[in-house]
Amino acid sequence: MASVLIFSRLLTPDELGVHVVAVAIAALAIEVRLLGTGGYLIRKEVITKHDCQRVIGVTMMISFPLGGAMFASSNWVGGLFEQEGIASILAILSLGFFSAPFIAVSHSILSRNFRFDVLLLNNVLTTVITFVASLVAFYMHAGYMSLAIGLVVGQLSKLLVFWLYKSTDISWRPSFSGFAEILKFGMFVSQAAVLRKLHETSPEIIIGKLGSPTLAAVFSRGVGLYKFFFDSVTSAVQPVVMPFLSKAKRSKKDVKESYLNAVSHLSILVIPILSVLSISAKPAVLLMFGDQWLESVEFVPVLCLLGIVRCVYCWANTLLVTMGFEKANFYRQCVITSCTVLFCSIGFSISLLYVAWAMVLTAIIDALLLGLAIRKNCNIGIGAIAKAHSKSIVVGILCCALTKLLYIFLELDNVKPIYVLLVLSVIIPIFWLNMVFLFRHPLANLIKGYFEILKNRINF
Repeated sequence: MASVLIFSRLLTPDELGVHVVAVAIAALAIEVRLLGTGGYLIRKEVITKHDCQRVIGVTMMISFPLGGAMFASSNWVGGLFEQEGIASILAILSLGFFSAPFIAVSHSILSRNFRFDVLLLNNVLTTVITFVASLVAFYMHAGYMSLAIGLVVGQLSKLLVFWLYKSTDISWRPSFSGFAEILKFGMFVSQAAVLRKLHETSPEIIIGKLGSPTLAAVFSRGVGLYKFFFDSVTSAVQPVVMPFLSKAKRSKKDVKESYLNAVSHLSILVIPILSVLSISAKPAVLLMFGDQWLESVEFVPVLCLLGIVRCVYCWANTLLVTMGFEKANFYRQCVITSCTVLFCSIGFSISLLYVAWAMVLTAIIDALLLGLAIRKNCNIGIGAIAKAHSKSIVVGILCCALTKLLYIFLELDNVKPIYVLLVLSVIIPIFWLNMVFLFRHPLANLIKGYFEILKNRINF
């Protein structure tokens, strides 16, 4: 958040636009470089050091040449967008491909073993180092390249921490024998991951190519605001989802119940947050990015709707991979990515706002396909999904209505953004908490449990 607040003010829309387009392009190669092998180590029933070595060997064979190709082709790609800065950023980001295999294996083993304490420490250190390195690079006149420099320095720091903490389960020595099983697993997973990343980044790439990097940056700020709140919730759980579902599967537990419980707890947070954000988009943009990004405000309500639609079947793709249905996930992603590229291209020919609506339309199609896939392969019907989200939707509507009433009666449109934030951050959470208990959402039991623990510790 600090990085977003600061660099949105230090860099102009033109400069940030170059970075946004370059990172969107690089993200496609980043998904290829690991070939989905992290999921292989998490899902496998029993793993050995040799499995780690084979994964390292496979990822090195993919990641190293891919990094070299990205470096060599950076000028050509930059020429396609008529932006020299894109070439420089791609060249810098290509350096991260040579440390990726070792980071990925360590991360997967620690996730499998639920060592999120180590991952937490590493993520915090990496985030701080990335931010400081980017800031130092900016004041050394690196300009829009400072963010890319920070990302590479941060990745090297993550590699160092994993090297300092290497448990006996992890081996970094590569092996190039007997990795057909890994390739078989990774082929569909990695292709689906690339298509998913293209689905996520194609709006910025299309806008940057058909329009300009500045327009891509303006649109990206709207996406960034919605994703900040969406990812603040989902990223707290995302690292645990596959290890949790895989453990449930290995233990012969009911994966269906585990999944429904997970999405129910997610939606009671995401839907109310995005509902409130859709009403208070202007003060949120002003506080997060500054007044030079006010053009982003019109996209935020539409993108909040996108987040709510995505929330319905969140982690369904992870569930499919965990249960062994990589092909179904891959074919679905082919359709969705094609729709995204087509609809966003058509939408941009009308106006920038229609690109956001194109993303919503694609998300609705994706939800339908995911619903069909998990009903067929995981025996989770639309009725069970609707029941899991029903209370969350009602609470979200009530939070949205209350926010609208606050704007009307307190005239929040005429109040400074910081005061709007203070009013909403005090009233809405209290109202939300009461609604959670009033409707007896499953999250209420979790909250009660935490209060009991806190109470016992105080009494002790």
